[in-house]
Amino acid sequence: MSSLIIGLRVSSFNFQRIKVDEVNFDSKIEQLKLEVANKANLSKDCFELVYCGNILDDEASLSSCGLKHGVMVHVLKKKAKEPPKPAQNMSEADIQTLVIAFRALTRIATYRNALQKLSRPDILDNIIAITPGLSQDPVAISMIQDPELLVRMGDIDTVRRSVANPNHFS
Repeated sequence: MSSLIIGLRVSSFNFQRIKVDEVNFDSKIEQLKLEVANKANLSKDCFELVYCGNILDDEASLSSCGLKHGVMVHVLKKKAKEPPKPAQNMSEADIQTLVIAFRALTRIATYRNALQKLSRPDILDNIIAITPGLSQDPVAISMIQDPELLVRMGDIDTVRRSVANPNHFS
């Protein structure tokens, strides 16, 4: 008989193991998710199945994900999506301050050298890893990768256009 063990953390101090018997390893992950949802009394849309650190794709077969008799698959609650933050209006004084900061970045030798180092792939990867939300901001990543874009932000008209139309870069 083929079976899997499902690891389910109910609370910080309560970990349950659920055995799923008669598993067809040619079936899709979605089918396993439905069975886990029924056994654990959960909605199938509120969790992910994880094996060996990988989130399992609903359309993949169990065998293609490396699942075999007796292994443990973990149930992880899906992270709630954060609502988008509303755009903030910038005053003329804010724009002036921003332009002065960008000009300092490009004109002061120490800052200019630091900017050049930021564009190195290994340093950029570290910055993205430690900065929440940066990986979802292609404009910011582009500006870090190409210091010439930061030079353009020293132009007050460019900053005004960017602030007036924040989706301009998207």
